[in-house]
Amino acid sequence: MTKRALITSICLLLAINLFAKKDKVAYAPVAGFTSENVWPAVKVQLDFNKVPVESWSFADQRLKSTWQYYSSGISKKRCKWIFTYSDNLLHVEMVDIQTKIGDEPWKAYGTSQSKSERTMHAYMAMGVASVKENKDNFNKTIDDFYTSLETHSFFYQNATELAGKRWFERYLKDKEINWDLVFANIDESSTRKQYKETLVYVVEGQSKNFSFDNSNFFVTKYTDSDANIFTSKGSLVEVKGVCKQLINKDNVFYIVLEDKGVAIDKPNSVADELLKLKDLLDQGIITQEEFDTQKKKILEG
Repeated sequence: MTKRALITSICLLLAINLFAKKDKVAYAPVAGFTSENVWPAVKVQLDFNKVPVESWSFADQRLKSTWQYYSSGISKKRCKWIFTYSDNLLHVEMVDIQTKIGDEPWKAYGTSQSKSERTMHAYMAMGVASVKENKDNFNKTIDDFYTSLETHSFFYQNATELAGKRWFERYLKDKEINWDLVFANIDESSTRKQYKETLVYVVEGQSKNFSFDNSNFFVTKYTDSDANIFTSKGSLVEVKGVCKQLINKDNVFYIVLEDKGVAIDKPNSVADELLKLKDLLDQGIITQEEFDTQKKKILEG
């Protein structure tokens, strides 16, 4: 055998070996995650592939992506991904596969997958599994996910009031956030006397990136800063603050922020004021006459 023929044979054997190995890559559900830490890993893998999230439900343990585009010979293709966590496994599906040639409209391709698509399917699952290999990076990934505006926007779109409260207590209360929000309005609070005589402004908005129709998730900020007083409505503003309260009104969730390091007391209810006043009377700190006078003032507002 000539030297050239030998080199050709070796190259052919290497190509066959690589092809065989590639063909052995097969999809399998992903193990080793919890229902809480699996979604940050999924998000990292989708970001790596530059595929945005279309919908996510923590209650249903299901996430769906928007389109991922790829080529197949002379045609273009696209698909969506569905990730479902059940029985301690993450199941990955490649769905809505469509194809087009040139300027033709997109057409459904069917449910069958080509060899390259089966490989894509396998590597998508393997990519999610690999995210947790670096523990320090993975912990940061989890923290980033649960302080992300996108995460909370998706959650509160379909949350019940009770679920929303528990979510707030677990992931948002007393946490410092920094979100880009659409500026809606700023007003001098009509109840500013109840806020330690502080001039209170309300910055209320929703991110342009997550402008859901009939949105039921907003952010309100109490602050004595004039930083946004001349901001135009509809402008994108950077809003920093500490999450202090969740309000649910008419099935709309409001996350209430305060400036870091500035404690603004929540207005007391009439009942709270009367209870405090009664306690002072019972302790003999005030007289019955003083009690009656202050009670009248509280009830009259």
